[in-house]
Amino acid sequence: ILINHDPLQLERVFTNLLKNGLEAIAESDAANGILKISFELKEKEFVGVTIEDSGKGLPNPTNSVFRSLRSTKAHGSG
Repeated sequence: ILINHDPLQLERVFTNLLKNGLEAIAESDAANGILKISFELKEKEFVGVTIEDSGKGLPNPTNSVFRSLRSTKAHGSG
């Protein structure tokens, strides 16, 4: 699959998502963590990417989770 993209931005996105998933797994009480990445060609021009982890999940409510440049982690940037 070939897509037009900004390699630096795409690398940052995937690095952050994978790092967050691994951290979520490490923080959970599960003995065996799972990080699943899947790609799906949607129509002719779109690629769907799904990243799932076996961490504890997002807090409720989630409205504060998706704010730019805000993080719940001491070393995060949001």
